[in-house]
Amino acid sequence: MTVGSYATEFRYQVEANDAENTVIGFEGSGIYDVAMGRGSMQYRFDHHSSESDGVISMEAVHDGETILISPDISLSLMDQPLDLRLWIPIPIDDGFSLDLGLNLLKPAVDLEQPFTQVRQHDPTRTLTVLYGVTDDAEVVDRARIKGVKTTHYRATTSLDEALDNWEGTSEDRSVFELTTKGIEDEFGVTSYPVDIWLSDDGLPMRISYRIASPEPGGPIVTFTQDMFDFGKPVNVEVPEPSGSFGEAVADAFQEIMGINSAAAGVDITTSTGPLQR
Repeated sequence: MTVGSYATEFRYQVEANDAENTVIGFEGSGIYDVAMGRGSMQYRFDHHSSESDGVISMEAVHDGETILISPDISLSLMDQPLDLRLWIPIPIDDGFSLDLGLNLLKPAVDLEQPFTQVRQHDPTRTLTVLYGVTDDAEVVDRARIKGVKTTHYRATTSLDEALDNWEGTSEDRSVFELTTKGIEDEFGVTSYPVDIWLSDDGLPMRISYRIASPEPGGPIVTFTQDMFDFGKPVNVEVPEPSGSFGEAVADAFQEIMGINSAAAGVDITTSTGPLQR
């Protein structure tokens, strides 16, 4: 909050350790102004298994209580490419239901999941796990992060203690509670080790954690986020919204092709190629 802004890079990955060897990743990079709640991010969601593979990329502009998302996709109708540049507004609201027009698409990954991840993601929220650190942190070593000298600390964070010691906003607390419930349901744990690298000025340069199910062969989640270029100006242009995904696709088809888009066979592709089941 003191420095006001920063750049960031992160990677969140889930290894399901299931019969299909499913690995799901969510990563991003960009800039963010904490005080204004405004930033520009590039996100990438990937899903790999023995049965299917898929990648969805998207650009996002965070603007207070709304996130505008532009998926990096193209649609094909009757083998004719149709490129769309959409800015889909997604309010930060736990009760929000996303209209993706999924009846038009045949994706390899559940498109609701990456959009939901982006909707809940404020890059600063990852630091809220530190509210649960109640014991003294162990000094591990010294390291350079993005050329900055840091001290590497390790501690244990308790999800229950984090809620008891909460000092953030009510919106962030709601997201944290949802995340906490997911961790408890999927992993059966309420605490886990967390590492943080602090600059000599006390700024968080990197935060990292790994959560593993106590059950043999259970899921494993890993997360690492770097923060750097603190205090630099963040100039983000907020685009005009295009409406919902389903509305934008239907309008484009009706305008260009003059047909009922819901009756057409549509495939979704990304820069990495078609996503097919």
